[in-house]
Amino acid sequence: LILMGDAYRHLSTIENTIENCLESLKYYEKALDCSTKEEIKLRSAWIYLRMAENYVNMAWSKDKEENILKALEACNKALEINEAREDTSTYGNAQFVLAQTYLVLSDVREKEENIVKALNSSDEALKIFGSKEAKTLVQLLKTQGDIYCKLAELQDSEENLQKSLELYQKALNIFEEKGEYFPGLYASIYCSRGDALNRLAGIKDREKNIREALLSCEEALKIYAIDVYPLGYARVWHIMGDIYMNLVNISNRTENKRSAEESYGKALKVFTIEKNPQLYKEITEKKKHLDRF
Repeated sequence: LILMGDAYRHLSTIENTIENCLESLKYYEKALDCSTKEEIKLRSAWIYLRMAENYVNMAWSKDKEENILKALEACNKALEINEAREDTSTYGNAQFVLAQTYLVLSDVREKEENIVKALNSSDEALKIFGSKEAKTLVQLLKTQGDIYCKLAELQDSEENLQKSLELYQKALNIFEEKGEYFPGLYASIYCSRGDALNRLAGIKDREKNIREALLSCEEALKIYAIDVYPLGYARVWHIMGDIYMNLVNISNRTENKRSAEESYGKALKVFTIEKNPQLYKEITEKKKHLDRF
């Protein structure tokens, strides 16, 4: 049951987020019932954390506040189990999931407070997983980069965006140092890096940072083919649209406006109103803004 839940949870990060997360949750709920009856408490904690990850994934697509509060509830239930707090790996994983949860929660309430909580949780997780397997460390560094990118919206924009970029680079360096390669994760870091560089371009070295942002997105697109990673494909084209929108104000207005429209159009091939209503609304509003240029 847990393996089936894991399979659908993994698939939800690639395509059909809501449908696959809901299918995953069905298996986890059945597994949780079995663990509760058998009083296997540590396993129950891990199931709660997997359920929380599903709710985090769903929150990006639909009903953000409702789903992220469910994620927080599932994390808290896991940490209510004494064995989970005492087991290093389980506790570290709980902090990692909490970091992702607080990051999304910052979009809907108490922004600064929840960003700080996300940073604290990610720091706790890094204390535990800092010298562990490469993939976990890379995921944590990428998450911290995302948190600093979000913090830049509130304060010390340049400094926090630079921190974000340093963390993304540190994560990418691990691929070379360890000789391990995880294509989806590699592409997601370049995707986030492109977003951070585009934001930094609004503060300094506009042309240089925009050029680097485009190169980062192009690197991500080498992996994010629409038939293999549809959600990743859509995310990178969404960011490309933002980059070209930024370029509209610098040069080749007509050409860059057309490139932005085309980029957003490619993102909307995946981010449909039925499957990703939040992102669909965000991108269509940007397209309307382009029409006013």
